[in-house]
Amino acid sequence: NRARFNLAAAMLQRVVDAVRPLELNDVSASEWQRWQGVKDLSALRKECRPGADAEALWALSAALRGAEGSEELWAWLAALADGEAEPALPVKGQARQGARGLSRARALVVVLAESVACSSARNLCWAAGSAYLALLGVNGAERCWGTLFHPALFRHLLCTLRRHLCVPSHERSKLRRTASEQDDVPDGAGEDSSAMRDEAQDVGQEEMEDGAVELLGMFVSVLSARSIFASSREVTSLVVTELSSIVLRPVSAPVASSAASGLAAVVAGAGDQDEVRCASAMVLRAIMPALLMNQDANVGHAPRRWELQGRGAALGLARGLVQGRPSLLLPRLQRGSAASEEGNEEGDDEAPSKARDDPIIALLQLMCALTFERAEWRQLTTEAVLDLLAEAVAAEQAQLVSREEDFSDQELRLALEDEVLRRGNGVVARFVTFLERLLVSERSGHRVVAVETVTLMIERSALLTASGDGDAAGRVQLDERLLGALLHRCSDNVPSVRGHALSGVGAALSVLVSYSEGMQLLEDALGGKGKVHLELPALFKAAATDEKVLARRAAVSLLESSLKALPQLGMEKDLATYFEYELLARLATDSSVLVRKAAVAGVALLLKVCPSPEVCALWARSVLPLALDPEGSVVEKALEEVQSAVFAPLAKAQLRSQRWAAASASGGEGDQV
Repeated sequence: NRARFNLAAAMLQRVVDAVRPLELNDVSASEWQRWQGVKDLSALRKECRPGADAEALWALSAALRGAEGSEELWAWLAALADGEAEPALPVKGQARQGARGLSRARALVVVLAESVACSSARNLCWAAGSAYLALLGVNGAERCWGTLFHPALFRHLLCTLRRHLCVPSHERSKLRRTASEQDDVPDGAGEDSSAMRDEAQDVGQEEMEDGAVELLGMFVSVLSARSIFASSREVTSLVVTELSSIVLRPVSAPVASSAASGLAAVVAGAGDQDEVRCASAMVLRAIMPALLMNQDANVGHAPRRWELQGRGAALGLARGLVQGRPSLLLPRLQRGSAASEEGNEEGDDEAPSKARDDPIIALLQLMCALTFERAEWRQLTTEAVLDLLAEAVAAEQAQLVSREEDFSDQELRLALEDEVLRRGNGVVARFVTFLERLLVSERSGHRVVAVETVTLMIERSALLTASGDGDAAGRVQLDERLLGALLHRCSDNVPSVRGHALSGVGAALSVLVSYSEGMQLLEDALGGKGKVHLELPALFKAAATDEKVLARRAAVSLLESSLKALPQLGMEKDLATYFEYELLARLATDSSVLVRKAAVAGVALLLKVCPSPEVCALWARSVLPLALDPEGSVVEKALEEVQSAVFAPLAKAQLRSQRWAAASASGGEGDQV
């Protein structure tokens, strides 16, 4: 006990020594009253006293971070600045003013606010902000939160961080160099002066960013230690808005990760399940542009570095919410009482909004519906959707097999069992229902995204139907449902949708032959015995004679996938007459370079799988003439196939004959020869 007392006394002395240079006794009660009513710190910039020294503020920040929040510390802060004590600490937002002066806590808040708002040097702003956040993070600060927490100061610090950390550094340097500055450069020294100016700006930016990054880390620490969501919804909205702005346009990946950690701390500070769902929906809605990388309305470029960094941080935050908050997987809040369900049926309770009703599914739906139609953005979006969906399935299964004794976990598990096992309305089923609706959307871009998402779901169906008993029935049902959805889009009016759907069917063939139940599903579909009727020759013929290049290219891709999958079903003998291969020869003379190159690869694969005389003749008519094609890439592809099909076997046969002759000349007999 004595050692602990001595340690607390030493920490208190450090704080006292750090506060002494700030001259708190010069702060009057009228200044406190003026700062209490202000909503924008910059409005009182002209009335501020000279700010404190930056080194003193950094020393105060270090002392407060090392303090443990003892009773002696808060008693000392509650005392008047002239040394006399106030009767009691103000609590819960009550701003009680001492009769003879101002307490040290209030005076300290005024000094820090003046240093943040009235200084032109950013280093002083970072130091004062660091000291203020360290004060909020001291244990026991909630006892006098109404005195310590200043909304305008908190908002000013967040906005300052956003201005310095949400725009890439190279774009900031370009914005700072105005045309007038460039015109003032003397002749003959323009390049040197410009280089020196850029170097000085880079050094200054690095110093400012270092202070801002440290301040951002302290913000995250305060949000982790204090429940901002429970204290004020207005402050929570402000924090989410500003931190999400940093995630959208970060200067670096660590900055984006730190801001995402702050948003995760906001959700962690929520109380019951209603607050958790509300906070999660607020955060997910704010980081949506980062997930989609659509911060700019017009996209005429490849994804930029800071867009990818923001996407990575936002995706990690969304994954954390899915993993750590399994209650978000329920499509609605379930209390497990029949009375509440009857009340909802009678209309006693208001229906919640869609975002709060099913946050995870709403997030996936918005990502599919709002993504850009460019290929790079669609690919990244579909991958992110499948990653989050796989995380949701893993969290759902983990909760179903959990045997925690906590009452809330048991209640959640029972609700999930009723939703997933009895009703068959798990997260995958709800999302597939949405995709089926998106596949018939009026916008072709939506249908393309839906087709690509369905294709990726088929490829990862093993992860989306993982269960503890290893039963593959759920995977077969999911693959059958998704394959049927793809087949409906193979006759779409838009060529891009048709092409992607045909490519998806080819990918589905490769997946189905990878497990026994899928092979049975494919056999039934080809034979017309199942719910899905798959006619590969008809699909190939329709696509090969299509007027659009994308569809004809997809026809060759479908043929290649079929040639790889069908032999595993025991259909090697039927391949020679299964497709109309004359269509493939016609594609080898197509006007599109892309189609001709694909046709060369398709004929070469057919020759390897089914080397019949008819196929050899087809190869000779299709591949050999393309060695004289006007397009160099087509010639290169044709010569590669000629080398593989003709000259490589001849060289191998010549090597065998040489070995035979050498063995015979050495007198080998029987097995040796």
